[in-house]
Amino acid sequence: MDNPDLREMVDLATADRLVGWMAMACLAAALACLLAALVRRGARAGLRRAAAAVAPAGLLVAAGWDLYLWRVRFDPETGFCGLHSVSVLGGNVLAALLVGLLYGLYLRWLWGLPLQAAPVAQSQSEED
Repeated sequence: MDNPDLREMVDLATADRLVGWMAMACLAAALACLLAALVRRGARAGLRRAAAAVAPAGLLVAAGWDLYLWRVRFDPETGFCGLHSVSVLGGNVLAALLVGLLYGLYLRWLWGLPLQAAPVAQSQSEED
């Protein structure tokens, strides 16, 4: 099967390197924020929060990639790598939604925001 239209656009090794670079960039950004917090006196709390927000993102990206690789099928004869059933796709989407929800709640907690939405005050209309 040497049809160039059927080959992958990005191979697994390239994608793996890209995910590794993204995880390392998040770690480097977190370390840069921590170093800047040591140097700067006025913005320490904000920089520490930024480091605490960015560091888990790199770990989550790397863990999500490992989970994806564990759930997909790889055919060494053709080089095809992909989802082999709709339930795998649904599981990946559900896992991404759950991790995103938990990360969002973590960020709300980190910045001291309430975990529930504030009630919206209804304005008085002329009909009342």
